Amino acid sequence: MCCRETVAAQAIPADDAYRKALALEGHFHEPGRYAYSLNQLGVERQEGVDPLEDFVANHRTGHCEYFASALVIMLRSQGIPARLVIGYHGGEYNPLGDYYQVVQGNAHAWVEVWLDGRWQRFDPTAAVAPERIEWGMDAAIDSGSLA
Repeated sequence: MCCRETVAAQAIPADDAYRKALALEGHFHEPGRYAYSLNQLGVERQEGVDPLEDFVANHRTGHCEYFASALVIMLRSQGIPARLVIGYHGGEYNPLGDYYQVVQGNAHAWVEVWLDGRWQRFDPTAAVAPERIEWGMDAAIDSGSLA
């Protein structure tokens, strides 16, 4: 049985999209279930199987695009509007020049879910690779660094 059915079968009311989204995101956060890796060499792929299905059901090793794409598909399968977002997360502040330097290593993919009339962020990668995500631009804005 695929994880989507298992997670969706939890005692969550059918109309509670937020709790369903949290449960599906939490599936990726369970310790030891998935491994984050930018290196896909040596990951055994099952030929003829969709890459996302292979990621979720078999090898469970991938980068943020695998995690986010899988979560979007799971959410949509439950009738929850979701989109994949690819951009940059974090950067290094340069106080001398008063700017943030954002490099390719800051590239990241996450999910946004349409809840309560707005897009809300979910990140299935964050708990699996916390060292990958040190801080975000929202934290800088909240602290007043970007004011």
